[in-house]
Amino acid sequence: MEDYDKKLTTQNSGVVVLGDVGNGKDEIDYYGILTEVIELQYLDNNRVVLFRCKWFDVHDTNKGIKVNKYGFVSINPC
Repeated sequence: MEDYDKKLTTQNSGVVVLGDVGNGKDEIDYYGILTEVIELQYLDNNRVVLFRCKWFDVHDTNKGIKVNKYGFVSINPC
């Protein structure tokens, strides 16, 4: 999925997981790139879908994510 997106001017393999730091007040959103989807099928039509992602370092303000004054999130993948 990531290899396919590299050829395009826009990308659609990004994921975000809304998280919190555990104190009930602060939240940290985690951003990544979807690299693989695996579906496991069991008896009686049960299934589990697993997503493998490459995550960005949201704590590094130099090469991680930046949020502008309007709340727009920019991610530096390098």
